[in-house]
Amino acid sequence: MIRFLRAAPAGRRARAGFTLLEVLVAGVIMSVAAAGTMASLVAAARMVRQQNNTGTAEAAWYAQETAERFRNMMACDSAWFNPANCNPAGPMPVGWTADPLPAPAGGPADQSILDAPARRCYRVTPTDFGGAAGNDYYRLDVRMCWNNDLVNCPC
Repeated sequence: MIRFLRAAPAGRRARAGFTLLEVLVAGVIMSVAAAGTMASLVAAARMVRQQNNTGTAEAAWYAQETAERFRNMMACDSAWFNPANCNPAGPMPVGWTADPLPAPAGGPADQSILDAPARRCYRVTPTDFGGAAGNDYYRLDVRMCWNNDLVNCPC
């Protein structure tokens, strides 16, 4: 038995896959995405290496701990203020005040990775905001000093 195959009508082609142009465009898009991802990973690795991130991360944690502890002291109902008129109840700690670091609890896992000795200090600064008469708010500054920065540490 002989079978005859019919040719496709003129102007129609059977599409069984992607054209070469579509493959090339997809490859270019994937290359751009991969290059952007790689560049961001390289930049992040470079920042981590430059910042000595382990000591900086621990210092940031200690500074955040101090800021959180004294944050609630900046309210009118705290011991630093008179609740009736929200004026300071006494002298505010406006100069740099030492805030000792906690002693390690014991084992090597509790040891600080900051080079000993390290210091933590804070100050409260009365500040005018919005041009009104008097000091509208008080700013809390926290500073961590360790390693070579101890010479310039304010407390």
